[in-house]
Amino acid sequence: MKPIFFFSLLLLSLICYSSSEAQVSTSAHSKAPISIFEALSAEREGEGTIIIYQPASVKAAVGKVSGRLAGLIEGESNIRLVHGYRVQVYNGNVATSKREANYRAAQIAQLHPEMRCYLTYRAPFWRLLVGDFSSREEAEEAKQLLKKSFPSYAREIYIVRDKIRQGY
Repeated sequence: MKPIFFFSLLLLSLICYSSSEAQVSTSAHSKAPISIFEALSAEREGEGTIIIYQPASVKAAVGKVSGRLAGLIEGESNIRLVHGYRVQVYNGNVATSKREANYRAAQIAQLHPEMRCYLTYRAPFWRLLVGDFSSREEAEEAKQLLKKSFPSYAREIYIVRDKIRQGY
């Protein structure tokens, strides 16, 4: 009986010790690193040491995007991307799709220079989207105008939800 009691007591103390050790080690690493450089350079028991040499400008630029700048377009500090609507004028996946999309964009830009054209490629489709409209009603007006201006494209013109440029 004594050996079983002694073994049980030893096992229980071992479990308690390992549990407290796990809590200590997780609390020591619970502070989140500020940057990738800090995470890599952090000293940990039983692991090697990593030393990173880089200019301060690189360290300042890597991996830090403030919350208020997350929606800004690079190089255009007064432009924000927000949810809105655009008019899809073309969507194709044949060999001549890029040429056709560029041709339609040039026609629209010539007739309606106030409407910005966006040509995108997501394999295998070329898409031509027009405008930056915050409401569906504005997009509907533009859609009707484009259908009147280009009746041969009327069957392909749709309103789509997209991220739009706001503030220019």
